[in-house]
Amino acid sequence: MEHQEGVIVDIKELSDGINQILVIPNILPEDISNKKLDELIKLAQEKGGAYYSFEIGKYVDFQVGTHVIVYWDGSQLDSNPPQRGLDKVDIISK
Repeated sequence: MEHQEGVIVDIKELSDGINQILVIPNILPEDISNKKLDELIKLAQEKGGAYYSFEIGKYVDFQVGTHVIVYWDGSQLDSNPPQRGLDKVDIISK
């Protein structure tokens, strides 16, 4: 199982019962404050961040700025940033 450690910088609800979090590695919460979504996406592209999808209601503790380790099966959609399915998450700090 693959994993990535980083900070949640965006949470969005999609129309098909799925939520996504955008996780960027190697940043601090203050690096994302006062940034617009397009700036966060560009930062994710530069630093190897990715979107992780999960069922609505499965993870309710997610907040922007939460430090996490996310796990996925290694497959992803070829977008920039990539989109991956979330298998497991460890919350490091909120």
